Amino acid sequence: MAETKGTTVGSVGRTRRALLGGAVAGGAAIAMRSVVGTDRARAGNHPLQTGESNDSTAETGLDRTDVDVNLAMCGNDYGLIARSHVVNGIGLQGAVDQTGGTGVIGQTSGDSSQIAVLADTSANDGEGYAVKAITKNGAALYGEAIGGYALQVQGVSWFSRSGKALIAQGKSSKTLTLTGHGNYITNDSFVVATVQGTATGVWVRSCSTNVNGNSITIRLNKAAPADLRVGWIVID
Repeated sequence: MAETKGTTVGSVGRTRRALLGGAVAGGAAIAMRSVVGTDRARAGNHPLQTGESNDSTAETGLDRTDVDVNLAMCGNDYGLIARSHVVNGIGLQGAVDQTGGTGVIGQTSGDSSQIAVLADTSANDGEGYAVKAITKNGAALYGEAIGGYALQVQGVSWFSRSGKALIAQGKSSKTLTLTGHGNYITNDSFVVATVQGTATGVWVRSCSTNVNGNSITIRLNKAAPADLRVGWIVID
């Protein structure tokens, strides 16, 4: 639908992707028209105008009256806040469907005090995932550093392809079959394993992987004199 410069934002139906894409890209006036329906959106003390810059000395906000969803722009210390208080709602979504696109970009001017993207689940019970990344055949998380850390962890870490194996007294090896989503062995997999606790004269002699059986085998230098725990982790 063509729009003329200076027209008041009114009622035009658009898809959620068009709405969110417009908001993220900076087309906030178009996004507001999609959210408010027949209601008027205002920047400060005047209606938002399409096709031109809208000046304001106060926050611009939108509230849906039928569901608990709202949008705020240009506050004293923020550019855009999008909230959803409905079950399974989405606060903000960025999407692309063409080669080379980026769904969401967070940037800073490079000062050590700045954070490009902050994920915080510390409110109330402080549970849930701060960041969840899913991929099928790519890299769910990719970190690259020139002079700093590609990955920095403070606190407990957990890896699904790791654990403690019990090697029973009189046994000298243990084979473990990996199960569960994403817990597979590849031709590049290798195993790091070490005896847990004190076992004089006993150590891990070797570890091997079996791609077809999706398993690993831990071997001691001799039969365990007592039940032994061996910590292990598979790395690619």
